[in-house]
Amino acid sequence: MSTGGTTALAGYAGEYVSEDVSTSWCILQKGDALFVRRRGFADRPSQLLWKDAIEGPGGVLEFKRERGLVTGFLLRNVRLNSVEFQKLPSGQHPVPEPWTCP
Repeated sequence: MSTGGTTALAGYAGEYVSEDVSTSWCILQKGDALFVRRRGFADRPSQLLWKDAIEGPGGVLEFKRERGLVTGFLLRNVRLNSVEFQKLPSGQHPVPEPWTCP
């Protein structure tokens, strides 16, 4: 990935929740790569498509920012306009164990 290195990728990492589809996804950074973690699925490697957009399961994850910080993303694909996910503050986790997002 050639978008500012691993430091730039760290801003995307975190847990995201969607009230629209009642689910939680994690974006993980492993070295210089991003992965999407969803409950019941193996971690999925994701490529940065352009600044603030990665390929995701079933579409493109287009990240939103406020004051330079990532605050969420929109899942977009050909069947739906978008599903909104909000980034949770560090340490907040709505889904019970054993599923976790580091």
